[in-house]
Amino acid sequence: MLSPPENLRVTGISDSSIELAWDSPGAATEYVVSYQPAVPGGIQLQQRVPGDWSSITITDLEPGVAYNVSIYAVISDVFSIPITSKVMTNLATPQGLKFKTITETTAEVQWEPFSFPFDGWEISFIPKNNEGGVIAQLPSTVTTFNQTGLKPGEEYTVTVVALKEQARSPPTSNSVSTLIDGPTQILVRDVSDTVAFVEWTPPRAKVDAILLKYGLADGEGGRTTFRLQPPLSQYSLQALRPGARYHLIVSALRGASESRPAFAQFTTEIDAPKNLRVGLRTPASLELAWDNSEAEAHSYRVVYSTLAGEHYHEVLVPRDTGPTTRATLADLVPGTEYGIGISAVMDSQQSVPATMNARTGEFGPSFPAPSTAGSYGSDAPIGQSMHGDKTLHQPSPTELDSPRDLLVTASTETSISLAWTKATGPIDHYRITFTPASGMASEVTVSQDESQLTLSELEPGTEYTISIVAERGRQQSLEATVDAFTGVRPISHLHFSQLTSSSVNVTWSDPSPPADHLILTYSPRDEEEAQQVTLDGTCRHTSLTGLQPSTEYLVSLVAMHGTISSEPVVGSITTGIDAPKDLRVGNVTQESMMVYWSAPIAAFDHYRISYRAAKGRTDSMAIPRDATEHTLQDLQPATKYEIEVKSVRGREESELASITAYTAMDVPLGVTATNITPTEALLQWNPPLLEVESYVLILTCRAVAGETILVDGDNQEYQLTNLLPSTTYTVSMYATNGPLTSQTISTNFTTLLDPPTNLTASEVTRRSALLSWVPPMGEIENYVMTYRSTDGSRKELIVDAEDTWIRLEGLSETTEYTVHLQAAQNAMRSGLISTTFTTGGRVFANPQDCAQHLMNGDTLSGVYTISINGDLSQRVPVYCDMTTDGGGWIVFQRRQNGLTDFFRKWADYRVGFGNLEDEFWLGLDNIHKITSQGRYELRIDMRDGQEAAYAYYDKFSIGDSRSLYKLRIGDYNGTSGDSLTYHQGRPFSTKDRDNDVAVTNCAMSYKGAWWYKNCHRTNLNGKYGESRHSQGINWYHWKGHEFSIPFVEMKMRPYNHRNISGRKRRPVMARDARLLPASLSSPGTEVPSFMDPEDTNSSSRQRPVSPLSGMLIPGEVPSVESTAHATFTPSDAAGEGSASGVPMLTIGSEQPVKIQQEPKHPPGTRAWSGF
Repeated sequence: MLSPPENLRVTGISDSSIELAWDSPGAATEYVVSYQPAVPGGIQLQQRVPGDWSSITITDLEPGVAYNVSIYAVISDVFSIPITSKVMTNLATPQGLKFKTITETTAEVQWEPFSFPFDGWEISFIPKNNEGGVIAQLPSTVTTFNQTGLKPGEEYTVTVVALKEQARSPPTSNSVSTLIDGPTQILVRDVSDTVAFVEWTPPRAKVDAILLKYGLADGEGGRTTFRLQPPLSQYSLQALRPGARYHLIVSALRGASESRPAFAQFTTEIDAPKNLRVGLRTPASLELAWDNSEAEAHSYRVVYSTLAGEHYHEVLVPRDTGPTTRATLADLVPGTEYGIGISAVMDSQQSVPATMNARTGEFGPSFPAPSTAGSYGSDAPIGQSMHGDKTLHQPSPTELDSPRDLLVTASTETSISLAWTKATGPIDHYRITFTPASGMASEVTVSQDESQLTLSELEPGTEYTISIVAERGRQQSLEATVDAFTGVRPISHLHFSQLTSSSVNVTWSDPSPPADHLILTYSPRDEEEAQQVTLDGTCRHTSLTGLQPSTEYLVSLVAMHGTISSEPVVGSITTGIDAPKDLRVGNVTQESMMVYWSAPIAAFDHYRISYRAAKGRTDSMAIPRDATEHTLQDLQPATKYEIEVKSVRGREESELASITAYTAMDVPLGVTATNITPTEALLQWNPPLLEVESYVLILTCRAVAGETILVDGDNQEYQLTNLLPSTTYTVSMYATNGPLTSQTISTNFTTLLDPPTNLTASEVTRRSALLSWVPPMGEIENYVMTYRSTDGSRKELIVDAEDTWIRLEGLSETTEYTVHLQAAQNAMRSGLISTTFTTGGRVFANPQDCAQHLMNGDTLSGVYTISINGDLSQRVPVYCDMTTDGGGWIVFQRRQNGLTDFFRKWADYRVGFGNLEDEFWLGLDNIHKITSQGRYELRIDMRDGQEAAYAYYDKFSIGDSRSLYKLRIGDYNGTSGDSLTYHQGRPFSTKDRDNDVAVTNCAMSYKGAWWYKNCHRTNLNGKYGESRHSQGINWYHWKGHEFSIPFVEMKMRPYNHRNISGRKRRPVMARDARLLPASLSSPGTEVPSFMDPEDTNSSSRQRPVSPLSGMLIPGEVPSVESTAHATFTPSDAAGEGSASGVPMLTIGSEQPVKIQQEPKHPPGTRAWSGF
């Protein structure tokens, strides 16, 4: 017996090849390698190799497919028993991973599809810091995915893996960063004339800086930009222009990326006037001066009264050009102290007031008491301008010159040194007033020869307001003012805490006096370019972030007092080594997982990785520094593990990079779809062994992103609703328990074809019915319609998919029909819908006029066949007007467009000519035969555009040919005037048969044919459109002889029809079915020729409506309720009725009925003749 090969082993696998090796125990001339996919129907392939071979590479295999491999030893065509193995090729690596749309919280990913079958995809979004992350499993048909709920400004590693059974493809990964979000909800508050406080909600993303930009709304002066250090979320804008509107923009910055900005606007208050001072004092007046507001105030409101609240006054003083505005208060009480407030006014704004107290002078040698003859300003009105000042007094003595340039030259904890420029001119001394923040003012006098002074024994660390005036006698100059602090307490040193590889906290002590703002600068020791952060003067700590690992930084802090900066205080720190980055897990099974990371920036010796279950021990191991992945094995299924990785350099360790991951749980089994309908399906499955919190179902169809459904873990089935009919769906599902996720299973199913709905029978006549329906939602190939009568006769029709109605014709009279309809697509058929209707019967078997057709139920105006005296041998096609004044009219003449020549001979007028659907003359012989059947009435309808008129005669007949068709008419009624009675008893005349009494041939003279007398009062067969006297279509009593009427119809019906139809139609008339004029017929409509009286075939062709036929007002008359004898009649298979138009109702019983409007059909009526 031939020995088989031994020790078959797999030495290499790719997505398209398998490498095999074996041992040869004995001699063989060749080996036969047989392999085929391990699925039913797989094709078996073979390769033969020489007997000295012991390995082979099988190529051109399908990815992710299990193959049964057998190897035979062969000698002289004798085969050994085979050695076999089952080997699965790898899944191919997904390709073409790219990002389509990135926002602050979403990322849309796209990749290339596979050309071979597999189960689905797993896509993960893992943040750079490995905190959290998202993993989703998708059907194999999906190659685009939009992940929502991401963090702004976060870098994510996106990994896509293909899944098939228990196999996973090698991952393909790419990194993407969501856009950083910007500050939101800007609030500007505490706005004064020069300061505004701005607050905002910080961005969620980690950013390098907050950019705050502001400037005047009109663009003047450009825009000021502050680069603020996060997490700062407020800032005080200083040195603003009073009374100005500002635009404010706040955005976030990280690297070169700037977020979308947030906007705000605010307007500063106007500033109060400054340096309020008193010039000349008299017993009855005070001369005031002040520096103008910086805001463009147009005036100042001056309010003053005695300190006791008496003598209150208010005056509006216009602003002076230049830096100063002056005004004089007059008519004051001598020797009295006044309180004065001055506010700037601009439009509707008013500043806070600048206030002061001032005392008027006493009467004495310098100021004698006023006499009755006059006083200082006693007659001047408030606000009167004198010599350019706002004044209320006579000119005063020259005011004293003021000291100028008051400066602080030095300060200690308890003293302030001052210097000033002396006043010119003679003075007695200087008076210096100094007021601390507590408000207790003190003053001191200094000789006129001094120009400097040191104030001592002051409160330490206190702000003082200091003013100086010159005095001479009772005169006092304007004052000079300065603010100063006692003592300076600089920032002594910086404190560093919470040092990491990329950040540090910096704190410092309070400076004294308080700083306007602080400037913190930091940079690596070896780099010249430094980062600078501006901080609020009240800030006492900040965090520096985004630092480089393992780097020494120099940090300095400067306090700013106005434009003066303190000496910098300097410190240094060295950041630690950084941790591994992008920590993530993959290839998770029930017993193992792979941990991945990216190397840190700083130099290090090795990694240390540790992991532990929630209730287990911690395992730790050192990993070489060139490794970026490690497999954790022998783990417990469905268990949470905390994994930590850090880098180590000597005794120094980095911060921890950590992640929490779970080993896999077992999968639900046997998912199937049952109870499938067109729009629903029931999913059922067997649960996994472990407890399930929820199931995630992903429902997809037509290769589009699917709908995700969350199902409670206690359920083992789920009802799918609102599905699309006749559609193939893929349902993928996996189980979850908290963060645990099972592998995905899937199933396919196809919904059933939905049936059409609302099958309705309308326009039911004796021999036809219109069936209409609402189409199904799903795509179909056609409809199958069957209809059956009570005698068992059955017929089946195939109807096109685009049709939604069909007319069944050739039906039996007074017969009940049941109609079934279903949709069809390929071999699939929908459910049935049904309806039942009953055709009507006839009152008159052979109608002799249109009135009898109407009573038979033929309610549509059009061409019908009548039988003279009921004799089928004397059938005549006529046009029936079924709507005008109750209907039942035989139209025997119509003029409407001039396309038919009416200037014809006697023979033509005897037999008739034209087209019943257009212009025609029915023929004198036919008119005579019809009117010989009984008493008939005549109606003539005429129209000119929107203007209409009619003439009615209660008797109408014409004689036979022997009497030359003499005209006989009865009494007139109508709106046109009676122009026809003039022709009473006259024979008919044509151009070749002159039967009139005129000296001329009237027919020849007036281009027509008529019952002429001494010519005419009406000439309805005259020349169309001819306006020459008496030659056109004339009706003298309506339009005269020089107007050709554009439209005319002459019609007749039995005289008693109105009474008969009124009784028959009483139930309908109770519903007030009003009539409106209908439109002209549509061009291009097929019509039968009048000259083809044998055309009695059933017809479903729509025919044009007579221009004066009526139509029902939509919505005022409902549909048919009784089908016993009330029928719509659009066609008649026996040839005795074939018309179209708007349906009217003919009644064959006294039962109440409704009228239904004809459906709006597309051009070209679909009809079917039945049995």
